[in-house]
Formats: sequence, structure tokens, C-alpha cells
Amino acid sequence: MRHLLDKIETRQRVVSEAAAQLRQQIALLSEQLDAAEDTLDHLEITQANVLEDLIAGLLSKDGFESVRASIDERQPVRPTWLPVKAGHG
Repeated sequence: MRHLLDKIETRQRVVSEAAAQLRQQIALLSEQLDAAEDTLDHLEITQANVLEDLIAGLLSKDGFESVRASIDERQPVRPTWLPVKAGHG
């Protein structure tokens, strides 16, 4: 009977250690998930700000005139924030 109880205690220790390791992994994954969700929130805010600035620029007189001139000249519109590639522009 003692042999059976020793096996049970050994198994309990092994499972307890495995559970502790899993708790640590879950805690780490939770931290990583929180960081990823924060990054997504920041990216959504940044995207909204960029779109607002882009729309505001297009709706401004200078932005509208730039778009209109490009249409009149049949040249594609290149936003001012878009980098010019070598040989273009």
C-alpha cells in the first residue's frame, strides 16, 4: 500500500510542477497579448489621424487646387507625404 501512496505523491509533484509552469506561460502570454492589443489600439488611432490629415489636406484650398491641377494636366496625384523615388517625380 505504501508503494501506491508513494507513486501517487510522485505523480502529484510532477503534475503540480507542470501546472506551475503552465501558469507562468499563461502569465507571459497574457502580457504579450496585452502588449499586442495596445499596439493595435495605437495603430488604429494613428491610422485614423493619418486619414483625417489626408482628408483635411484634400479638402483644403491648396489640396483641392493641387488635385484639380493634376486632373487638368492629366497627371497622377502624388500626396506630398509620399516619398519620391529616384528618377520619378
